[in-house]
Amino acid sequence: MSELVGYVDSVVENIIAGWATDAGGPVHLNLYIDEVLVSRTPAVKLREDLKGKVSEHGCCGFNILVPVRYCDGDVKDVKVVFSGTTPLTHGALVFQYRFVPRQPLLASFPEPFLADVALNCLKRLSPMDVVGGSLVRVGRAGDGGYIMLDENLRDRVCYSLGINDDVAWDLEMASRNCAIHQYDHTIEFLPETDPAFHWERVGIAPASSADGRFASIPDLIHRNGHADNHDMILKCDIEGHEWSCLAAMEQDDLARFSQIVMEIHGLERVYEREYMDGIYHVFDKLSVTHQLVHVHGNNNGIYMVAGGVGMPAAYEVTYVRREGHRFETSHKSYPTALDEPCTDMVADFYLGKIGLINV
Repeated sequence: MSELVGYVDSVVENIIAGWATDAGGPVHLNLYIDEVLVSRTPAVKLREDLKGKVSEHGCCGFNILVPVRYCDGDVKDVKVVFSGTTPLTHGALVFQYRFVPRQPLLASFPEPFLADVALNCLKRLSPMDVVGGSLVRVGRAGDGGYIMLDENLRDRVCYSLGINDDVAWDLEMASRNCAIHQYDHTIEFLPETDPAFHWERVGIAPASSADGRFASIPDLIHRNGHADNHDMILKCDIEGHEWSCLAAMEQDDLARFSQIVMEIHGLERVYEREYMDGIYHVFDKLSVTHQLVHVHGNNNGIYMVAGGVGMPAAYEVTYVRREGHRFETSHKSYPTALDEPCTDMVADFYLGKIGLINV
């Protein structure tokens, strides 16, 4: 029997946050604004405060992003309902709200010596073009879509690290007859399923844990019988843990992936010399086997000015294995026509002709 319960905890700027569950199982929520269906969102985010209470596992939270076109300062009639219920308004959460545009997060680190720290990052974030190659967007518009080299994107084994509430990239790769091995220890359910998905509630770490809750990328590769596969694809969005996990990998394991797309985080930690040295090390390690071919600033995070040098604190990046390719200086201005803002609440971050920074 259905036991739909839910609650809106807060509305901050353009984000409606809360929780919803159906006798402990996953649900989707529809957002209506002024009686118009705006979006459908899964309630699968981990809520530690609800674990063992309304939900055994606590994976019942949601953050609903209100599109910028509704953030005009006028009062809106807002309704959050359980998707697929009869009648539609069963369990509805109805209120009025005046949505306003979000202000960008800006951080200033004025010390002059930090200019070298920022420039050392930017030099490693300078992309090159693939000679004779073209790029394509895979996944949805906005956060969760990635720019990839339009080459050998069918019939591949893919590793998707970090799922949260979005499987748009995974679904598109599945439509290309790829097998998707997914790992995320922060959710109890996938927001959507597909026969090509192989999901485990396992976190990614530099080394595997004895209790099986965390696993390293090389251990997963060997456990899945992919040790002889040298044309896999890696998608990684693990909220800052990418640096330690990639640093722990052998060069041969990195070289198994023909393309690596990922979100990188934490560049605002410019004062932490050891941390930044670790980031440089991973950049340099990747550059041995792979070439950076695309970069996009994540405008859902911080834009910082370090020592007078401006740059985002998080990026979406695309690496292509060097073997079998030639590369040339990129004269493109970033973001490109293929890019989409990670959020439409603030302007996309302009990077300019970052491919020329090392010329």
